[in-house]
Amino acid sequence: MGRFGRIALKTLLWIIGGIITLLLLVVVLIQVPAVQNFVKNKAVTFLQNKIHTKVEIGHISLGLPKLLVLENVYFEDQQKDTLIAGDKLKVDISMLKLLKNQVEVNEINLQGITTKIYRGKDSVFNFDYIIKAFAGEQKKEPKPEDTTSTMKFSVDKVILDRINVAYKDLTTGNDVKFYLGHFDTRIKDFDLDKMKFTIPRINLSDVNARIIQTPAGSTIAQTAAVDTAVTPLNLDLSLGTIDFSKIKLDYRSNEMDASVDLGKFLVEMDKIDLKNQNVVVNNIELNNTSAALRFAKPTTVAKAAEKAVKKLDTLASNPNKSAWRASLNRIKLTGNDIKFDNDAQAPLRKGMDFAHMHLRDLNIDLSDLAYSPDTIAGKVNQVTFNEKSGLVIKNFRTQFLYGPKSAYLNDLLLETPQTVIQKELQVSYPSIDAISKNIGDLYLKANLNGSKLGLRDVLLLMPTMSSMEPFKSSPNSVIRINGQVTGKVNNLNIPNLEVSGFGSTRIAASAKLRGLPDMNKAYFDINIRDFRTTSSDIARLVPKGTIPPNVSIPPSMALKGNFKGSMNSFNTRLNLRSSYGAADLVAAVRNLNNKKAATYTADLKANQLNIGALTKQPQTVGMVTMTAKVKGSGIDPKTASLVLDGNVASAYVKGYTYKNLNLKATGTNGSYSAKATMRDPNITFSLDAKANMNKKYPAVSGTFMLDSIDLQKLGFTKDVMRIHGKIVADVPTANPDYLNATIKASDLLIVNKDQRIRMDTISLISTATADSSTLALKSSILTANMSGKYQLTQIGTALQDVINKYFDTGLATTGKATVVANKPGYQPQQMRFAMRVVKTPLLQQFAPDLKQLDPIALTGRFDSSTGELIVNGSIPKVVYGTSIINNTKLNINTANNALNYSLTADEIKPSPSIDLLNTSVTGSAQNNKLNVNLQVRDVNKKERYRIAGALSILPNEYQFSFANDGVLLNYVAWTVNPDNALLFGNQGLNARNLNLTNSDQVLSVNSSSTEMNSPITVNFRNFHIETLTTIAQQDSLQVGGVINGQARVSDFNASQQFTADMNIADFSFKGDTVGNIAIKANNQSANAIATNVSITGKGNQVDLNGLYYTEPSGNLDMTLTIVKLNMKSIEGFSFGSIRNASGDITGTLRITGNTSAPAVRGDVNFNNVGFNVSMLNSYFRMPRERITFNEEGIAFNDFTLIDSTNNKAVIRGSLFTKTFTDYRFGLDISAKNFRVMNSTRADNKLYYGKLFLDTEIKIRGTQALPVVDANLTVNEQTDLTVVLPSSDPGIEDRKGVVEFFDESNQKLDSILAARQLDSLKQSELTGMDVSATIVIKKEANFNIVIDERNGDVVRLRGSANLNGGIDKSGKTSLTGTYEVEEGSYNLSYATVKRTFIFKKGSTITWTGDPTSANVDLTATYVANVPPIDLVADQLGGSENQIQYKQKLPFNVNLSMRNELMKPTIGFDIVLPDSTYTVSQTVVNTVNARLAQIRQEPSEMNKQVLGVLVLGHFIGENPLASKGGSTGVNGMIRNSVSGLLSDQLNRLAGDLIQGVDLDFGLNSGADYSSGVETNRTDLNVGLSKRFLDDRLTVSVGNNFNLEGAQQGEKTTNIAGNLSVNYKLSKDGRYTLRAYRREQYVVIQGQIIETGVGFTLTVDYNRFAQIFRRSREDREARKRYKEEKKEREAKEERTEEAQKREAVKADSVRSGQQ
Repeated sequence: MGRFGRIALKTLLWIIGGIITLLLLVVVLIQVPAVQNFVKNKAVTFLQNKIHTKVEIGHISLGLPKLLVLENVYFEDQQKDTLIAGDKLKVDISMLKLLKNQVEVNEINLQGITTKIYRGKDSVFNFDYIIKAFAGEQKKEPKPEDTTSTMKFSVDKVILDRINVAYKDLTTGNDVKFYLGHFDTRIKDFDLDKMKFTIPRINLSDVNARIIQTPAGSTIAQTAAVDTAVTPLNLDLSLGTIDFSKIKLDYRSNEMDASVDLGKFLVEMDKIDLKNQNVVVNNIELNNTSAALRFAKPTTVAKAAEKAVKKLDTLASNPNKSAWRASLNRIKLTGNDIKFDNDAQAPLRKGMDFAHMHLRDLNIDLSDLAYSPDTIAGKVNQVTFNEKSGLVIKNFRTQFLYGPKSAYLNDLLLETPQTVIQKELQVSYPSIDAISKNIGDLYLKANLNGSKLGLRDVLLLMPTMSSMEPFKSSPNSVIRINGQVTGKVNNLNIPNLEVSGFGSTRIAASAKLRGLPDMNKAYFDINIRDFRTTSSDIARLVPKGTIPPNVSIPPSMALKGNFKGSMNSFNTRLNLRSSYGAADLVAAVRNLNNKKAATYTADLKANQLNIGALTKQPQTVGMVTMTAKVKGSGIDPKTASLVLDGNVASAYVKGYTYKNLNLKATGTNGSYSAKATMRDPNITFSLDAKANMNKKYPAVSGTFMLDSIDLQKLGFTKDVMRIHGKIVADVPTANPDYLNATIKASDLLIVNKDQRIRMDTISLISTATADSSTLALKSSILTANMSGKYQLTQIGTALQDVINKYFDTGLATTGKATVVANKPGYQPQQMRFAMRVVKTPLLQQFAPDLKQLDPIALTGRFDSSTGELIVNGSIPKVVYGTSIINNTKLNINTANNALNYSLTADEIKPSPSIDLLNTSVTGSAQNNKLNVNLQVRDVNKKERYRIAGALSILPNEYQFSFANDGVLLNYVAWTVNPDNALLFGNQGLNARNLNLTNSDQVLSVNSSSTEMNSPITVNFRNFHIETLTTIAQQDSLQVGGVINGQARVSDFNASQQFTADMNIADFSFKGDTVGNIAIKANNQSANAIATNVSITGKGNQVDLNGLYYTEPSGNLDMTLTIVKLNMKSIEGFSFGSIRNASGDITGTLRITGNTSAPAVRGDVNFNNVGFNVSMLNSYFRMPRERITFNEEGIAFNDFTLIDSTNNKAVIRGSLFTKTFTDYRFGLDISAKNFRVMNSTRADNKLYYGKLFLDTEIKIRGTQALPVVDANLTVNEQTDLTVVLPSSDPGIEDRKGVVEFFDESNQKLDSILAARQLDSLKQSELTGMDVSATIVIKKEANFNIVIDERNGDVVRLRGSANLNGGIDKSGKTSLTGTYEVEEGSYNLSYATVKRTFIFKKGSTITWTGDPTSANVDLTATYVANVPPIDLVADQLGGSENQIQYKQKLPFNVNLSMRNELMKPTIGFDIVLPDSTYTVSQTVVNTVNARLAQIRQEPSEMNKQVLGVLVLGHFIGENPLASKGGSTGVNGMIRNSVSGLLSDQLNRLAGDLIQGVDLDFGLNSGADYSSGVETNRTDLNVGLSKRFLDDRLTVSVGNNFNLEGAQQGEKTTNIAGNLSVNYKLSKDGRYTLRAYRREQYVVIQGQIIETGVGFTLTVDYNRFAQIFRRSREDREARKRYKEEKKEREAKEERTEEAQKREAVKADSVRSGQQ
């Protein structure tokens, strides 16, 4: 090498070395902080000068050749806000590789970066000024030159920490705040040339982002621009693990909100082949994540979302255009919470809402998931979640496949708390398109054994089904399913199907089905092994309205059987067993779709089948037992042939069980014959009928022979009625327009009670020829005939055409006049008709209340060709019950070219309170105007009421107008506006000038305009209610008051609106003025009626305010405020039940709920209320009582009634109710000596007197079954009279003296008697449980008036301790004994009156049945009659008969023994042992004769009749007596002596104070001397009590005024003397001394003296006489104390009543 070379080389080396040294120096200097600061400052200065905003760089580190680090960087925007700031920006890039056109980024590390980006409304970003600053120096961009190589990029590591981004764009409406905690990844391959990217791992954590969008358009609409192109991407992307955690995202926009709180999201990718459209994922995990998405309400959201979904769906709907495949080895979601709301749809109140979902604790485990365009398959290991609706998926697993030709769910298990669906479901098909065209090719294989379905789960998924059955009534039911199905739809095999769990319903069946879904080709082979259900289950299963309202399903039933065949040809055998009975059917049908070729056989059996229960007519039809066999061919009646054999063994119809009905029928080619017979004990008949259906009209003939029918036994009549008869019918042509028929009922015999009525033949004969027709009905009650040339089916049309000539209703209904053609579509109809109805015994039987029916006649004629119509009718008099119609006449004619009518009646009395005299309705119809004139006249035929007007027909409407003088009310004419009209029709209603005025009274009805259905206002001004109520002619409607106000009704076309504001001044009822009533009501509130009713005046104030809701129907919201309501004001509403009312009522009641179950809360107070119950004449007071209405019902808290003696009856407890229609009782009623009754006969004719009770009553149970436990004591002050109602004498008078009876029918009478007895045992109120203990004090008096007209009265005083009751079946029972203490029976017959005295100790004993009481009663009447007629035959002619004419005191004993309903009644005559004025021989003879006739009951009864009625014994001549004193003189003496005795006692009653005087005057004949002499004796007695009534001295004597016998003293003062001294105060021990003087014929004048001792003891056993227990002494002591207190109390009560009466009088005087 030369020197030059060396120099050149050296120089080159120096240059290179210098460059290297320079480079090394630069590298070294760049690491020096001062140099770095110099560079940083230069850069900062440059940038600030360039962009004119603040720039800061804290530190720059350059690690050449590849590392650049910027620290504490800050860029400020033009608004002095942060543009970008960062703690550290680190970029590691291989600088030297840039020389090789390679950009190799080894690391990008950003830490603590904050950036704020803003774009205003002018679309300018806050960093645009920087771009403009640098863009200003740029020259024209040079045209790029071709290069031989391309720049290559690669990125290795990216690390981002603490990145905070704020972006606000006013143009797009975006407001974003984003915080990134950490992000790192390594990119293995980053080849843009080959589009190859490999990212082994991506980590993202601690992200918190908020995005708020408020764009002008729809953000969701942007999704509609989704690119649905399916062209494969040429991209090689390989991802490894993607790990996201702790990410929070909040997105808000006008149309959508979203939030995500992601716990952990891990994706492990296997392969992404974008070119071949194949993705393989190894694992996906999503844990502890909460996400929510909400769409806003505007419909644009829904429309935009729908559009986007449709575009996205094109990928799935066009699988051939997309070849994407994906597989996922495992996906697992744990502990997630997902929420979705679409506010475009209103939330559902219940059930799962797919537009508003919230899944809690969502866990999903899937594996082996594979997706291809036509197949999706995989395995669900587990899915569980809870949804807010209540749906809980406890477990869901299956292996599934959905492919082009098959789909399945194998190893299926879906489990909720109520539902388990398991096993497998498989389907296969040629293709989806194929089965959409022919579902029969779908193959099914299902096994659901062990499955169950909870209806509550179904409701959660489909809540709209909650109103459907069975979900409505049984939402908690769980249906258990066991079953398998295999085969195609057109050839299904169901080897087993079992369904249960819905109530009591169970199905076990198997089936083979072929030919589906074409029902015409379908074949069924169904075997029902067991089908059981109940009516309640079926009612819950089928939709409402499916079961007809007149059909009742049996409470329980079971069905077994089979069905084989098609719908037109089949065999079946069915066996039904139910609580309504059993039925069996065996049937075979062929060719049912061919009327002529069809054949059929059937065998039907029914055993005790309750048809009435099935048809909801239990009162009409009941159990039926029958068999029927039918075999035939053809179903066209004209060609069919059949054989029918039926037997009804028993059938319950209308209360009777019919038996033994046989029916046999045959038919051949439309010719039929039938024979029926019935052999029932109470109906026997035979029927032989024939019919020929081959003719144009059927020909029918038959004979019905009614051998006997007992209508009473069959339940048609109450009384005995039997009918026998024969009906023969021959109808050659059953053409109603050409009817030839003869129907006759002959041999009619009716047995009505005891009457045999042989009726004439009833006949109906119709003839028809080409020229004339006749129709005649003839019977004993009704005769009617019609003749002429007519057609029965055309008479109605022709008659309507004639009426339309005068009054065409078609014009009002259709708007078009009815056109009557000159030649109508029918022949001229000409006829005459007549009808007559008369009253017969048969009619009386069927209408027992028909008391009078004078013959009714109706005649007329009609000719359609001339338009003549004449009808004349008369009803002379009809009396039906209390209703009366007198002299009614009807006349209709078409005279004077008008349709005239007149209906008049002299009297119309529909009820006792309404009697309309001389009433008429007259008028005429002409030119579509019907004149109406309704008149009511009084008894003098003076017009009292008149309503007259005209009803006109206009197109599409009617018009009614009052005549100018058309209104007369209660004799007063009312003025009517001449232009008044009421229009109504299809188009609505309109009132015009309907004004009625009378002086200051106005009633008007007017519409607001002439338009139909415009608002109508009804006005009242000074309208007197009496104007209308006086028509009643009675005092039952004494209603008065003056009405002012108005009511307005509007919106007739929609929901009618009304307002009412009415005032009734001085409203009165039954003479009692209530006050002023104000009524305000309207329905201006939606679905509600507002009411405001107030009563004021007369000291009253009552207000009712609130709302009545029509939707929900019947709901109430009202308040009733009773400030004060005087009892006197409402006394009239009791219709006389109470009187003398006083006091007032106050309270407040809150009324809510609905009308079927109102909720009433509040109190009603009774303030010093008093009233007299009219029929009891008892005055009761309630000083200050309260009734409370609460949530349980009505509560009585010691509710007290006080009687007029200040004794109380207290009611405690509650009436429990929720609806105020059904009640439960919880009441206790107690009273002590309470005066229930204090009436006289004027108050109540059936029972009156005084009744005092002690009561302890407990009432429990329900309204359907009340339970009553009562203790009743009838106290000693009771004096009660009961009048037994007598039968109608008029009915009895019509009965004959001689009665006939059928000895062969005695059993029937005994049955009827037994039924009558049984009716006494049954209480009218069934379903009660009553137990009562009744104690009757012996001092209580009872008077029973047997016959009020004759004066037969039973007076009783006795004691009883009875136990009575009514069991749940309604049967009554009574046990105990009533023992007579004393009493009498006043027997009256004609003018004869006798008094029987009941013997003490007589009893009536009940042992259970109230009608089977044992009677032991003896009553005695003392008859003073001579025995001469009794013993005349024994005396002969030798004995002295004179003494036998002396009257002796005979005891006539009447005895009743044995059962109360079948008593043994006996009589006896006894001559009691005593001292008589006749000899002992006479006594012995009489007793001997009495003993003799006791052996002959008929003789005894005869003598009793003589003694009681004739006043003497009956001898040979029953009408004469040998005893004397029977003539006029003797009768006058006997009558006068009794009269004088009564008057003397009355005069002497108060003559001497403290001294009792008694007079007895006897006058009559005396035979004691052997001859008849007149004798008059005056008995005078005087008694005086001393020593506090313990000593009684009686002095008396018999003064002979006439007929003294020899040796008899006529005057002897104090001839009789007696002294009685009570050794004890109660009179138990008494000492008596006496002297008695009398004259006896045999012995002469006799004076008898003596001393007696009397001991009075009450005892049940003889041994009790001699011992007295401590209890007796204590009881006696208590009795005395109570008696003393009672007397003192009565005195105080009387004084208090006197004071109250004086006070009341003074108050009334003050008020007056």
